[in-house]
Amino acid sequence: MLAAVYRHGAMDKWDIHKQDMAWSAKTSEQLSAGAVYFKLLNFSRGDLARRNSSIANLAPNELGKRALRIYNAEVIEKTYGRFKHFRSLVLYRTHDLGRYMLYEKKLLPVDPRRYRWKKHFRKGKYVSIHAYDKATGEHRFTLTLNDCRLFVADPIPGAAHVFSVRLDTSEMETLKTEFRAVCDRHPDCVRFAKCTRRD
Repeated sequence: MLAAVYRHGAMDKWDIHKQDMAWSAKTSEQLSAGAVYFKLLNFSRGDLARRNSSIANLAPNELGKRALRIYNAEVIEKTYGRFKHFRSLVLYRTHDLGRYMLYEKKLLPVDPRRYRWKKHFRKGKYVSIHAYDKATGEHRFTLTLNDCRLFVADPIPGAAHVFSVRLDTSEMETLKTEFRAVCDRHPDCVRFAKCTRRD
């Protein structure tokens, strides 16, 4: 992996490639019901609705299926058209900044017929649609209406690698100096700085 090429692919297709292999690298701090939650794709409104029409006026199932078909065509099919193998590499960071979970999965086309989409409201405002697996009832996708982003609730595989990172106080201070904008937003850094044991 150290010899691989790192880049951010157009439309979030892939971020790392080496020979005939491509990876979509994702990080997340959100976990729900055994699934990591992260963004798959950004759309423009024109991708999802015809000219002069509002995506909010589309039926949830029609809008959701359209989003998944675009994801299949623009991300999955185009990446496999260039690379033989395509996998996701997901890093989940717990709120305790010293613990992480890492896993890798083969990326395959999504079958839009498997999911039932429902409107989701926040404070009485229609803000997104959620996709639920028809067989299990589990929440698997979210499409936001305001910024047209598609998120996935990705089930964590049993073989996911769980590990810890421990820094002494001086190393943590160096990290906070180099990444001040990030660290200052996380009160957990205070707890993280007290972790002096190395795993």
